[in-house]
Amino acid sequence: MTPAKYKIQRVHDGDTLIVDVQLMGTLWLVGERLRIAGVQCPELHEPGGLDARLYVEEWKLSRHYTLDLKPIRDKYGRLLGDLCCADGSKLSTDLLANGHAVAYRELDEELPIHWQVV
Repeated sequence: MTPAKYKIQRVHDGDTLIVDVQLMGTLWLVGERLRIAGVQCPELHEPGGLDARLYVEEWKLSRHYTLDLKPIRDKYGRLLGDLCCADGSKLSTDLLANGHAVAYRELDEELPIHWQVV
């Protein structure tokens, strides 16, 4: 994964954030959907969906982290990545450990992207 400069606009649900990502210089992707790689959270209308979103909201407010992006998108065109802390913790593993997600393997659904994050 590649560290990226970014801004989180909002949390959509437990495994999807809306972000702005700097590509290079003053070039930004704005309002991009970011899928947290490796996990599947309940949808908002499903049991646990709102709890997962609240967990992510609280997680991002209580930590210092970086955004690590994979150089691919999923089959829906979302960026794939994870929020990672200096102590080694990650949003994906914390979602799993706290029962807000199940492991999800998206390798068969990934598409290459054609830009380099700096």
